Amino acid sequence: MTLETIIAHYRSRLASLPDAILIGEIPEGAESIPPKVLQLIAPAHCSFLKLCNGGTFGDIILWSAEELLENQYHIPAEQPSWYEIGQLLYEPLFLDKHTQYVIFPADVYEGIEGIEVDFDTFIREYIFGSKYKEKIIGYDNEDDDWSVFLNDSSIS
Repeated sequence: MTLETIIAHYRSRLASLPDAILIGEIPEGAESIPPKVLQLIAPAHCSFLKLCNGGTFGDIILWSAEELLENQYHIPAEQPSWYEIGQLLYEPLFLDKHTQYVIFPADVYEGIEGIEVDFDTFIREYIFGSKYKEKIIGYDNEDDDWSVFLNDSSIS
């Protein structure tokens, strides 16, 4: 299933809910991406922004094309190929421009495992898939609004 199909499905389902704003935000894609942003970002991230210009997905926030440049102040000095794509539980979430891997250092937030997966896998599994509940909120029998939404809106 294409990422475009997955995003369109969940965007439509979320838009139909009266309390959507409390659950998340899945915006339309960016009409254009500024040249300075294009120089910063990886190709997979660029493709995503054209489908979904950032958004809020439970405890995960991804910056829009317009927000990216102003949110690049957490980059570790020893990782010059990284840039910040958003936040996970208010801690920086990075993308390595060369490998196109999403990185969430394991030592940043107690109780959450580190993340190092390719961008497409991150979107499919951590934002719109089962790893959101398994790895992000990490509660055995607990849900948050986003995990309930994913469960009730499953695309399978």
